[in-house]
Amino acid sequence: MERILTYTISDSEHHLRVEQFLRRKRYSRQNLTELKKMYNSVLLNGIWVHMNDILSVGDTLTVHIQENTSSEHIPPTELPLDICYEDEDIIVVNKPAGMPIHPSLNHYYISLANALAWYYKQQNKALHG
Repeated sequence: MERILTYTISDSEHHLRVEQFLRRKRYSRQNLTELKKMYNSVLLNGIWVHMNDILSVGDTLTVHIQENTSSEHIPPTELPLDICYEDEDIIVVNKPAGMPIHPSLNHYYISLANALAWYYKQQNKALHG
């Protein structure tokens, strides 16, 4: 899946570094690390920039997010899912009581993450753990 997010820099964001701005937008450390690895993933006014470049009022910051692979630490397992809501950014699931959220030593194949990995695999979408 590829997403393109565009931000226009406001007065309150003037003089922030790109990384500071993205952190304020709730990008995780893992998100920022992945963006740093991809060429042309962060553009300032159409030009590729580093995370320490400074923003100015009116600048356009474009972030290209590419999610092409799933986590190898979450094996897909066909389990029932009760999906209440889903869009391109969020999924809301009624998790059964007692079902672990992520794989662990004694529950490596029966977690919610395993079920979601299966669900997304069937749709050719990536799941990150």
